This record gives sequence, structure tokens and C-alpha cells, in this order.
Amino acid sequence: MKNLKNSLKYLSPVLTKHTDLIIEKGKGLYLYDVDGNEYIDLVQGIATNPLGHCYPSIVKAIKKQTDLLIGGSFSYFNFPSTLKLLKILQEFLPEGLNTILFSNSGGEANEGAIKLAKFYTKRQGIISFLGAYHGRNYGALSATTVSSSARSDCGSLMSDFYIVPYPAENQCPKGYTENERTEYVLNELEKLFKYVISPDNVAGIIVEPILGDGGYYIPGKKFMQKLREICNNYGILLIFDEVQSGYGRTGKMFAFEHFDIVPDILTLGKPMASGLPMSALISTNKIMKDWRAGKHGGSTFTGNPVCSAAAYELLNQYKKHKIIEKVNNKGKYFKLELEKLVKKYSILKEVRGLGLMLGLEFNSYQDYTAEEVYKKIKEIFLQNRLLIADCGLENNVARFIPPLNISKSEINKIIKILDKSFAMFYLNSNKN
Repeated sequence: MKNLKNSLKYLSPVLTKHTDLIIEKGKGLYLYDVDGNEYIDLVQGIATNPLGHCYPSIVKAIKKQTDLLIGGSFSYFNFPSTLKLLKILQEFLPEGLNTILFSNSGGEANEGAIKLAKFYTKRQGIISFLGAYHGRNYGALSATTVSSSARSDCGSLMSDFYIVPYPAENQCPKGYTENERTEYVLNELEKLFKYVISPDNVAGIIVEPILGDGGYYIPGKKFMQKLREICNNYGILLIFDEVQSGYGRTGKMFAFEHFDIVPDILTLGKPMASGLPMSALISTNKIMKDWRAGKHGGSTFTGNPVCSAAAYELLNQYKKHKIIEKVNNKGKYFKLELEKLVKKYSILKEVRGLGLMLGLEFNSYQDYTAEEVYKKIKEIFLQNRLLIADCGLENNVARFIPPLNISKSEINKIIKILDKSFAMFYLNSNKN
């Protein structure tokens, strides 16, 4: 293991590393390092493994496809696995969203969505929300506001991007109710139209239906429906970034279904191919029909046959085992158990989320800020072999993105480790 770690000196420091673990294999909820240590993994490749690591039938589908063809550029040829994926994906999409462009990452899909909105409307303005994460390539980064560090020291970003608050508790006046937050943000949007950019110059509004890296905040149904109405009134395309919230994570195939609306453009990514790189930009035939070859196109690995085989088998498993239908009950149980811990420990502020997309926010404690509390808690999690990702504008939210097929007994096991970890924090703090 020591010799392997020496290789890290060749890695660019621009890549964030949350641990120095060297992981050798994974199965379901668990990861194993090169020394054989077992870890419960609630990161799951940052929501890229909807059925856990190395799900058997998906592994089988990948192996079968690699014996036939690994790559060949979808722009030159058609592949059976990719065509099968196009067909089965239609079964999960709402009517009208029937034209698909595959790509390799969520950022790439969002980049395409921004370009498509500008091409179709012949307008230039793009509106996004504070706390959003849409990717790190220049167009997507221009709409990303989860951290100023990602936007600094890289020269001028793209022009004609405008930011308004998201209707989250930490972005609105303190004490506002859900309805008041909705009105506050909509008023900010109207002020933007009045004083900064006319709505007839706005091509698209890109939004996460559940704020992901910004802290796992859920907007009110009224807000999302009003956003749809505003876009309809002004001829603006509504773009939903469901790279993290899509594919059953919230208890519905897409988070926008919770709000009874449909976007004009949908972007998908992370879980599509169960750990392999794949994403999709989806819209209507009307919006896509004149966006012809040379206007955007795919990339070298677009529609890769191996990724497509994995993606097809994932949706096949969703249908066969009714995966999404079971997410809500598991999510409600997980959330209820987390809420019990919130009542027990003062360092915990609240739990929020839908389905199995849950965020646990931390409070400050004694002389520690909330961010410092969570940083210490993460170290304890690691000691207890529990891997959890963080999020939030203040880096004080633990995000729980387990496999969608997690069992109740596994949830109970996680709760026990969390309980133990929080108790250890208090013990260590009192010693100091």
C-alpha cells in the first residue's frame, strides 16, 4: 500500500481528495481497501451507483458487451446496446421529451443544454440559482455558484449569465416560511427582469429541482410551478439539471415529477450507467429538430456500447424489481431514524430531502463553527469505517446517497454507527 501511495505525487493537486484510501473492490453498500478493510459507502461514487457497487446483472452485461465491442464512435456507427437504451429510456420519460443526445458527464450535458437553449430561442441570457452546481467546463461553470473558488483564477467566464437566490432557508431572510421564500425569490427574479435583463433576452433558466451540492434543499411546489409559468409566459426554456436528483433518487424517476411539471430540457448523468461515464441531454423534437450535425454533436465516447449496455441493464432492473416504487418507504424510514438522532444531539440541526436523497445539517458547538464540527465528525466517521460525502454552502451538511436497493437492516446498521460517532464527538470535545 505504501508503494502505491507514492504514485499520488504524480497526481495534479487540482483534484480534490477527501481521503487517502486505496480502494480495491466493492460490493453493494461496501468498499474494501487494499488491506482488506471494509467500509460502508454512502458516497457511492457521488450517486453514480444506484444499485450499489458491482451489481451482478450489470457486471454481467458489461462483460458480455466487452467481448463483442468496447468502443467505436457512435458518430460513425450505430450500436445495438445504445439503440436498446434509447428505446427503454423512452418508457421512463414523460410524453414529449423524446429526443436524446448522449454524452459523458453531467457537466457536458449541461453545457449542451445551455447551447441548445441559446440556439433554439436565438437569445443569449441564462439564469441560474445561487448554490447551484452544474459542472466545471466554462458554460456550466458560468452557471455554477456553489463556491467562488471554482470560479476564481480562471479568467473571464461566459457573459450573459445571471444569478438569483434559490428558495432555501439560508438564502432568504431569516424566519421566512416556505411561501415567503417562494415570493422572495420570485420577486428577485422579477427585479432581474426589470433592472438587469429583459425576459425576451433570456434563453433559459437552469435549475436543480432539488439543490444538490448547495445543501439538499427542496423548493416549494408553488415555486417550481410558478417558474414553469414564467418560462411559458416569456418564451424561456426551463432546463432541469437532474444529474444528481434523477433516476429514482427521490422516490420518483425524476424529481420534477414531485412538482407536477415537465421541463423543456432535461439533463441526466451520474447514475445512468452504474459507475461508468454517461450522461444525456433530453428535449422535445420541436426544440431539437433544427439542431443539426455540426451545431453541437457528440464527443468521441458518446453513446459508448459498454456504457450503454450497463445503462440498459440498470433500467431493466428498475422495471423487473420495481426499484423506484420501494425508494419512498426506505427514505421515510431512514429520515425518521435520522430525525431521532437530531433530537438526541445538539450538534445536529435538521434532516431534509426526498426519498434516498437526504441531507443532515450540523450546528456549531462551543467554540467550533458548524463547518468545524462536521470536519471533526467526518474524521470520526472514517475511524468507524463509514464514508459520507458533504455538501452545503458552509460545508456543514452530510449527504446520504446510498444504493436505492439498500435494506432496512443496513439502514439500522448505519444509524448505529452514526449514533456512536456523534457520542464520540462529544466525548472527545469534553476531553479537550
